[in-house]
This record gives sequence, structure tokens and C-alpha cells, in this order.
Amino acid sequence: MQRTLTYETSSLPPGRAATRRNPAILAALLIAALSAVSSPRAEAATPDQWAASASMNAPRYNHTETRLDGPACRGIAPPDYCGDVLVTGGEAVYVSQSPTATLNTPTAGTLSSTELYDSVTNTWTTKANMTGPRSRHTATLLDGPACQTASPPSYCGQVLVVGGSDSKYTADVGLATVELYNPATNTWTPKMPMGDQHHLHTATLLNNNKVLVVGGFPRPHAAQVYDPAANSWAYTAPAIPVVDPALGPQYQTAFGHARHSATKLGDGTVLVVGGCVLGFLNAPACPAERYNPDPINNGWLQQEAPLLSTFNHTATLLTGPNCALNCGKVLVAGGSFVRGLSSSDGNAVLTANRAELFDPAATTGQWTPTGTMNSMRARHTANLLTTGQVLVAGGKDESLDRFDPVNTSERYDPAIGTWEPTAGPMTSNRAAHTATLLSNGEVLAAGGFASGVVDPIPLSASLTGFTPINTTERYTP
Repeated sequence: MQRTLTYETSSLPPGRAATRRNPAILAALLIAALSAVSSPRAEAATPDQWAASASMNAPRYNHTETRLDGPACRGIAPPDYCGDVLVTGGEAVYVSQSPTATLNTPTAGTLSSTELYDSVTNTWTTKANMTGPRSRHTATLLDGPACQTASPPSYCGQVLVVGGSDSKYTADVGLATVELYNPATNTWTPKMPMGDQHHLHTATLLNNNKVLVVGGFPRPHAAQVYDPAANSWAYTAPAIPVVDPALGPQYQTAFGHARHSATKLGDGTVLVVGGCVLGFLNAPACPAERYNPDPINNGWLQQEAPLLSTFNHTATLLTGPNCALNCGKVLVAGGSFVRGLSSSDGNAVLTANRAELFDPAATTGQWTPTGTMNSMRARHTANLLTTGQVLVAGGKDESLDRFDPVNTSERYDPAIGTWEPTAGPMTSNRAAHTATLLSNGEVLAAGGFASGVVDPIPLSASLTGFTPINTTERYTP
């Protein structure tokens, strides 16, 4: 049953809708704006710098951020929302390990709210709530090859939200619910639930217009595919035919993954890296896996393990200008890694500043080291810029019993394999935030948390100093 929510608050000036649908009027207004004293940006844009932008209506982390696009946006009269950024859910307080939260019980700090960012006017607009609160979920724009045709399916341009959690963090529970956001009507529609619960998973749009969901808790070995045309889920072919009553009839992936990465390669296969679950979030050696959606050769193929097995890293497919000999490779940067569970100080996890490249064309020696980042970081963001360089920003530097967000950012040049700090840092320390490439080539970073937090062992101990934020900022290349 479709849930239709029609309320909406907006700060758009009169005539804004007509303006955005008429390119000639918009061009004239932009020219006038450039010569005006005031600017819709909170701060002036300077190359290779960050500038503060309008704050969201709610502080949040573990949320999602998606730039809206689709067939309607490629038409003669694109809707107002085209190029805007949709933010969904997350947590407004430190729900995950709060000693006052109740396990497996929906918590007030988990959000069902959504909002939309207009990069032209630098404003946030409250949008319809999701059908329920969720964080640590995924949001995928449905804009695959079928949406590029003359007669695109009706789901094109909508956003698929999958799984997550609505309660205190635990590896034993998650959400199986799924819903679809239609930006044209500002409505959320529940869809067929998954066969398993998932949070801290990944969701990847395939070239066959379906969406691959992999891992997370409580089923780190599970992988299933959603068909938006049929509104149905199907498990992928299993990597190994194992029967485990606790996990279901089979393992779809050979290694369980959570807080991992999933990257669609140039040939349409999907590379899953890191987050191997063997009693902890990371195994000493964690082979990568590669999913082939081809109907004949459908299934998983084990790949070589990265030189350093991590989780909470980023993975970026290198494409575009100036990637030289590294075009088509995957840059994996930073992340957390296990130092050893017997560490005398009680902290088994550290943060990496190293980076390496995966070559999908290689059969041996698939991983090679590349330049080392200038800062250690995990739970950061990475965006492929229009220049072909990769911008990484923020994240946390984990050291002993601290877990401190940073405000540093740097650019990776794939042509020479080196990192260069941006000309200026971010306007705020932030980790567990989101970052999206805007239509004009800038990058919008939103939310996260800005202050350090004591992260003692065991995790049930008291936690202090943790502050989710609602601030946002934009990077100009």
C-alpha cells in the first residue's frame, strides 16, 4: 500500500519553479547574480577550498545523501528537484552504543526525516518522512541503462532506500524493509522486503538495472538482488554451498562483509573489498570478491586480498581525464584495521593512511601500493572530481581510547600516484558524514559528528563528548 505524504515546507522565492524550467530565464538570472553584491552561497567560493553552506534542519550521521537525476531531468523542461541532493534518516544523537538505549528497541534518536538541498539557492527544504526511522541504511538512485532509453520505466529517477537499523547498535538485528522515494510527488512507497535484515551493508546499481545488496549485519554472508521492474528480490548464486541453520541455506559470499565497500567496475562486475567478519569486523587476511551479474556466468569469484585488510575505508573507480595508466583501477584509501585483540591497552583497532590500487585486468598481483595519504582516516568520504582526481575528506583518526574526527582533506592524482593536501581544510571536523558531487562539479559534505568520543572497552561503558552536527560545506575544485 502506498503511503502518500503531501506536506512540504519550502523557502523557494515566488516564480522559482518557472525559472528553473526555463533555461533562458535561468541563464539571465545567473548572469545578474554574478554581478550582484550578495550571493546565495554563505561564503564566496575559492578554488581548492571549502566554504560553509546552509545547515540542515536536523543534526544527523549514519544518513544517506543522493543527488537527484533521471529521464525527467534530461528533458526539455526539467523539474525543480533536478540536481538537488536528498538526505535521508540517520541518527540525531549517539544511539549506536549509548548505555541508555535499549537493544533492539526503536530509539528516539533514529530519524525518519528527509530534506532536500538546492545548490542554486543554498537552501534546505523539509520533505516527506520515510515510512519509519532508519540509519546505517543505503539509498540508490534508479537511473540505469533502461532509464536512458526513449521509453524509460516508471521507477526511473526514484530513490531506493534499503535496510538499516532503527535501534541501538547490535550485530544481531537490522531492518528488512524497503521503500521508494518519488521526488515528483514527494511520496514514499513501501516495496517488497528483503529476505534478510541488513545494516552496514552496501547497495550497488547494476548494468541490468537491478540493485545488488551485500553483507552487513546480521547476515554478513548474504547477497541479494532487487528488480525494480518486478518489485522482487532474489539471492545471488552462492559462492560456496554451505548449509548453516543459523545463517540460512547457503552463503552467497565466501567471506562475510560489513563496513566494506562495493564498487561497480568498467565491465559491470562488482568488487567487494574488506570488512571480513570472523568474530570481529576484520580478518587478518580478507580476500576481495567479485560479483558477475551475467545471467549465464552469474556468481562470485574470489580475488586476491588487499595488502592491508581494512573496514570503514573508501573505494573509488578511477575514470575520466588524466587517470593515465590507472584508468579502470580502484583506489582503496584509509580505513580501520585490527592490530590485535590481545593489545595491553584494550584497543584492537587503528586507522590507516595508506592507499592501494586494484587492477581488475590482472590475474595475479592485483593489488599494488600507491601514494600514502597525509592523514590517517576512516569513516571519511571520497569523491571522483571532474578533473579525474579523487578528493578524500574528514574521517576519524583512531588512537588508543580516542576516536577523533579530523578536518583535513586531500586530492589523489592518479596520473602520478600522489596525494596533495587541499589549499584549505574543511570548515569543521567531521566523520561519518556524507559527500556528493554536485552538478557544477563542487562537492557537498553534510552532517556527521565533529567531536571526539571516548571509546572504551567494553563498548557498554559510558561514552562522552559525542556531538552529531547539522552543518554542511562545499568544496570548489
